Amino acid sequence: MLPVYITAQVPTVSTSVDKTKIVIGQQITYKVTLHMPDNTYRLKWFEVPENFGSFVVAARNKIDSTYANGLLGFSQTLLLTSFDSGRQVIAPLVLSLTNYKTDSSYVMLTDSIAIDVGYAPDDNVLPFHDIKPIINVDYRNQWWFWPVLGLAVLLIVLLLILWMKKRKKTEEKAPITLTPPYEEAVSLLDELKKEELPAKGKTKMFFLKLTDIFKRYLTRTSDQSKMHLTGEELIAEMHGEIPKKELFSRFASCIRMADAIKFAKLGVGVEECEESMTIIRQMLETLNALKKEEKDDL
Repeated sequence: MLPVYITAQVPTVSTSVDKTKIVIGQQITYKVTLHMPDNTYRLKWFEVPENFGSFVVAARNKIDSTYANGLLGFSQTLLLTSFDSGRQVIAPLVLSLTNYKTDSSYVMLTDSIAIDVGYAPDDNVLPFHDIKPIINVDYRNQWWFWPVLGLAVLLIVLLLILWMKKRKKTEEKAPITLTPPYEEAVSLLDELKKEELPAKGKTKMFFLKLTDIFKRYLTRTSDQSKMHLTGEELIAEMHGEIPKKELFSRFASCIRMADAIKFAKLGVGVEECEESMTIIRQMLETLNALKKEEKDDL
């Protein structure tokens, strides 16, 4: 009954703060958490604005992800502060979701939270002091400053010139990759398999290299770099490109599991790692076959 229960679930979002009363300039920990069934929705996380009305973003953490019992969890923590007194409200944020099966889209809003911002209480214990007179500054002619500054600038320029020459030589010696994208990706997969990283407990490194191999293949077969894509962006990139729905579904689960391992430290066994490598290999074979068909049609 577990798959039926997971399918029936819908995404849920929650918002929390660590305090609802602060003084001006004090920081608030603001956290947004979303849970949704795996392989059902495509999520577009909210854009972090520069401010929330009278609130200012002091710091923003990366999006964390978890995976358990067929449910994906995403959360992000922001540090907010305000310099306006009174009762201030943190405005809702927008999260967009698209159902893979029905292709329907809708949005979810975080809760608006009211925060009381006040002034720090006056400290009447400390005594007051008289205003002190102006202190005269003793100006001295420090003649050595300018020669030292000139030598420092000259040294920096020389080091910069040497670094540029060394970098140019390195770039000239850099080998040019002549191996076709598909053959290179298959070769990299074989090398990754020989490293036996899962057996050594290095599953995070394994999935980092595995996803980089796939992104490198996409980069070499297109006119744009794909190395910066997140897991969800990579799934969206492949949506509609693979005619085999079952293969795409397994690929999406593999990428989401990789994100959960990289960001939430999810533990998996050697069998799951081998299955993920098989899925990536099948994706490469399918994409390579599709590109050959396109060339034949031309």
